[in-house]
Amino acid sequence: MKALYVCSVEAAAGKTAYAIILARCWQRRGLVVGYMKPISVLSLKQPEVDSGDAFFAKSILHLQEPIEDIAPVELAPHVESSPPTLREKIIGAYTRIGQDKDIILLEAPPGLADGAALGLDLPYLTELFQARVLLILHYTHDYSDLVAAAGMARTMLGDNLIGVVINAIPERQVAAVRGALAPSLEREGIRILGTVKQDNTLFAPSVADLVRQVNGEVLCGADRLDRLAEHIMIGAMSPDGALAYFQRLPNKAVIVPGDRPDIQLAALRTPTCCLILTGDFVVNRAVLILAEESDIPLVRVKEDIITTLENLEGAYLRTRFRQESKIQRLETLLAEEFDLTTLGLAIGLGQ
Repeated sequence: MKALYVCSVEAAAGKTAYAIILARCWQRRGLVVGYMKPISVLSLKQPEVDSGDAFFAKSILHLQEPIEDIAPVELAPHVESSPPTLREKIIGAYTRIGQDKDIILLEAPPGLADGAALGLDLPYLTELFQARVLLILHYTHDYSDLVAAAGMARTMLGDNLIGVVINAIPERQVAAVRGALAPSLEREGIRILGTVKQDNTLFAPSVADLVRQVNGEVLCGADRLDRLAEHIMIGAMSPDGALAYFQRLPNKAVIVPGDRPDIQLAALRTPTCCLILTGDFVVNRAVLILAEESDIPLVRVKEDIITTLENLEGAYLRTRFRQESKIQRLETLLAEEFDLTTLGLAIGLGQ
């Protein structure tokens, strides 16, 4: 059995996305694929975020193993555990998941040194599983940071590091990255397996994410909450220009005062993924009927527009890769911009 560890040097770099996409790709080629997140580092503020990745992977990859094996160890701040016990849990889970598998995808915690205090950092686990490593680097305009991160990974992991993907590059910067940054990394002996451009779809939260973020009441369209809100628009203008304004952007969530049915109706007549009504007003019947006919979720909140907008910012900062539409979009991007053949050969899977 082969093992590939997908890692990063920071949170939200794209590890879950790449692990799942690679697993699906190899599944389609007829390989028996496993997935495991040996260590999850939980946040006190959002303990569900990191552990939720494992549940999503289990669902989307149709994995049969119990979640206790897929994500055997959860490290929470200020919680002490016995390293030998944790090590035994990880090894036991890996052994069970690895049975009859051609390859197992391992997803690392956010940092290369996470788990080091317990002797369970990435270099140790890489050697334990005899795994090769793929490093995901989230683009930053400071190339020196990217070079330093890749160099640190190479120092820690040695020849186990197969290569690097530079992720979420703004389209206007792609040529510069490929022409300058990629060659400088390769001169350091660090192979570039992909330079993947940024795509708004991949960073968009779902309507369900927005509803949770603002603690909203869904008045209709509860079966459409999986839609992605790529943009936010504010409806606080005169009725005359409202329709033209809302037609400027598709796939948008629109925030409108609850006592402005004229503006609400204008927004509902354009491509809108949800309408958020502020101020806890009684909803105009014509608005409710049009929203139901248009299959557009209608959400009511108690707060005003400014407070609602501030609350929504968190949803865009913490959006996760847990929607089928995001998977399909990233698969398209990787087909164009990722060297899967080289990765497969380096692991020993062939082409």
